[in-house]
Amino acid sequence: YEPRYQELAQVVSAEFTDAEVSGFVGRAGSFEIEINGQLVFSKLETSGFPYEDDVSTVVHVWSLFILC
Repeated sequence: YEPRYQELAQVVSAEFTDAEVSGFVGRAGSFEIEINGQLVFSKLETSGFPYEDDVSTVVHVWSLFILC
């Protein structure tokens, strides 16, 4: 899943320049996105990868939540 991770990491980093993006190998078949330790996407739950727009939307909503 490395190419997909790199693609999504670039999207997040480009749109949210203060974001720290990291990745690691997890459970087999998993691809999960966490923000501040909170799971916001799981391939195991949705049976698919997120789209770039979905990731951008989630990060944007979380950034607004953090600023409040």
